[in-house]
Amino acid sequence: IFIGFKTNFAYLKGLGQQLFHSSILKELTIIAHKNQSLLSFVWRPFFPCDYYFPNAPVMPFQGLQLGGRLLNLIFYALASLLYALILLPQRKNQKNHNPDFALLFICVIFFNLNAWVHTYIFLAMGYFVIADYLLRCGFKDKLVLFLWLVSASLNNLLTPSVFGKPLMDKIYYYSPFTINGLLVFLALVKIKFSGCQASRNRV
Repeated sequence: IFIGFKTNFAYLKGLGQQLFHSSILKELTIIAHKNQSLLSFVWRPFFPCDYYFPNAPVMPFQGLQLGGRLLNLIFYALASLLYALILLPQRKNQKNHNPDFALLFICVIFFNLNAWVHTYIFLAMGYFVIADYLLRCGFKDKLVLFLWLVSASLNNLLTPSVFGKPLMDKIYYYSPFTINGLLVFLALVKIKFSGCQASRNRV
């Protein structure tokens, strides 16, 4: 046990050094098109991605030339808001809808500074919670149903087999998977704080 603990500690120590001294926090990693983290979602619209990547589109707000510190501040503010929505307690009559774990799984993606597309498998729990909720309330919550359908449609459409790899690589710069995750997050927040009335009357 001691040898295993010592080996694991050495591994974690080396991993920490790699994370803080590698390219994980460099600008090129943040704005890379496959990075779908919340940090990249904040950075890319204001960053001249086409200067570093020839195939990148001209981003909508890159002319504003916001500095990295301000963009990081925006990221911290947005991340704090999302996390605060998880920490806020529910009303007593909403206790039978508790999507907090699904919300935390989404934050695992958002707060991962290198959130490549495959990490969005963590959205699965959110989809299950939403599907269960809609079945319980008889699909009467139109807003949650709309967000769920749009998110599911994006999941099915955002593939190179539909748009082709060159176009899909450009679409990635607009953080479609991050937007997709935010749609699921909003649906879960709606369930948490104002769940469908009918669902409380069913087992």
